Amino acid sequence: MNSLRTRLLLWLLGAVLLTGLAGAAFLYRQALAEADIVFDQQLRETAHALRDRSFLQPAPEFGEREAAADLVVQVWSLTGVRVYLSQRHASLPGLTTLGFSTVRTPEGEWRVYGLRTPFNVIQVAQPMRVRESRAAHLAARVLLPLLLLMPALGMVIWISVGRVIAPLRRLAQQVGSRPAV
Repeated sequence: MNSLRTRLLLWLLGAVLLTGLAGAAFLYRQALAEADIVFDQQLRETAHALRDRSFLQPAPEFGEREAAADLVVQVWSLTGVRVYLSQRHASLPGLTTLGFSTVRTPEGEWRVYGLRTPFNVIQVAQPMRVRESRAAHLAARVLLPLLLLMPALGMVIWISVGRVIAPLRRLAQQVGSRPAV
């Protein structure tokens, strides 16, 4: 009977473990992709919020959200001269293409969104290392409930197999206790 119980437990717990790992990998990749979309949207929204702003006047103030996200705003004249920079970094991407692009600098890769206005080009950039770190943190938070449920499911399987096998164990004991004819 122990052999049957052991085989059932190995198969069921193995299937749960493999399914859980596959599901966790899928959820993690999906969460990373979703976070990337949100971060790109943040770059686009920041650029569009600044499009009506004149950068000949005093520089606009950026809030804690932009600083925490390590967003850098650069404004370039239509002739290619940088007229505004929101934060200092060791290495920033130069004027790039309009729309989204990923640019490599000596400091690392940056995700950049460029928007052309009638008077200038607004560029909002974020280091990829910041995006990847934040995305991984968000993905891990998505996986936490699954990781907490896996041991509970394992215990339910362990107890269920024990209860299902119990009548067979009793039957085997009864048959074993009968005298041989």
